[in-house]
Amino acid sequence: MSSVSSELKRAKWKAYYSINREHLIAKNRAYYQENREKIQEHARVYRQVNREKLQEYDKAYRQANREKIRIKDRAYRQANREEILAHAKIYYQTNREKILARQKEYYRANREKSREYQQAHPEALKRVRLKCKRLALERLGGKCSHCGEMCEAILQINHLHPYWERGKRPQTEMSTNLWRRVKKMEHPEQEYSVLCGGCNWRDWQEHEKLRLGSKSIPTRMWIKKIKDAALRRLTPQGSLLCCSDCGETDFRFLTVNHLCKKWKRGERPRSESDISLWRKILRMQNPERTHNILCKACNWKRYFDGVKVKSL
Repeated sequence: MSSVSSELKRAKWKAYYSINREHLIAKNRAYYQENREKIQEHARVYRQVNREKLQEYDKAYRQANREKIRIKDRAYRQANREEILAHAKIYYQTNREKILARQKEYYRANREKSREYQQAHPEALKRVRLKCKRLALERLGGKCSHCGEMCEAILQINHLHPYWERGKRPQTEMSTNLWRRVKKMEHPEQEYSVLCGGCNWRDWQEHEKLRLGSKSIPTRMWIKKIKDAALRRLTPQGSLLCCSDCGETDFRFLTVNHLCKKWKRGERPRSESDISLWRKILRMQNPERTHNILCKACNWKRYFDGVKVKSL
């Protein structure tokens, strides 16, 4: 009988609320405004007394309604994306030192834990890096400013002003740090541009020529001779040395490509210097069956296409 009476009471209350909804909401709002401090103090005391009970209830509710909460949060973020980003930016600017100190302290306390996570989830870290690179490239146009190449795998960020023009010493920098800095800058196009691997190498060579003046880039002649002899073994007699994909003829950017990758042959990949590869080609009887000539950009594109096929 008690369950039946409670259901009747609930049904009556729902019917009454649906009829007088606006009146009840206005009445509750007026009561809250009149007794706001009293209600907040009562809620604060109740949370302190029943803290563990509320935490257990919240945890059980989240576990039971996990998908529902996730869908609701995603819809709210999509509807208020600009407002959330603006609030987060203001909060970071006002509490930057505090946030950085907290992150540094957490990293020092959990260094081993973070390393274990990186080793256990390499794909997740790779996705984060690729997303960071994609956003940085979009800020700068998303394609090579010289040749128009749009393959994300071989696109790189180029400094418009070399280090010797800025009065700085050359230093190595992680690509991820450079991508993050480009993302945060207001006008990154004033200092950086997007180039593919081949155009970036060519641009660097031109800057080195300007820096050295009449001096040539210090490369030993015997290395050039070995490279020239190896590349000529891979081309028919009387033909020009050029990339088999795009037709690039600049000798400095030509490289040797393996037609059959090591992972296809069941071998482990190992590092091999260019000079060792050129000497091996000179000793082979028919090197054109296993190798061909590609420029740096096309070689990088072939490499990343092979990595994608291998990961499938």
